[in-house]
Amino acid sequence: MDDWSDDIYDALAVRSQALFKNKHLLPVAAWVAENPSETTGAPDVVRGLAGRIAPNKALEALERLRDGGMMIELPFPGPPHARIFQRKATLFWSVAVEFASDAGKAASTPPPASANEDGKAR
Repeated sequence: MDDWSDDIYDALAVRSQALFKNKHLLPVAAWVAENPSETTGAPDVVRGLAGRIAPNKALEALERLRDGGMMIELPFPGPPHARIFQRKATLFWSVAVEFASDAGKAASTPPPASANEDGKAR
């Protein structure tokens, strides 16, 4: 997503919670999928999502993606360096981008007008 509004992030977080029981996984996955770099760390995710996620939650999401087989963790050089993860070629990334796009459309669509008793819009 080129423009991560709070509404888009929140809509994606709701879907993420429903699908993965973790509200951060899908927003992180969508950002990673659209990031031109093949590698990323938690600080990159935090910056990319404009601080909407805490560093420890970003790292947790990256670890879940690694555990799910969507990423690999590169050798850790040790402090003060961040742990680095690399995307694996998988269809999951296209799905994450599609969910993000759909959440963006849903967030920008106004709610339907309420109807009165005779079924006509007010």
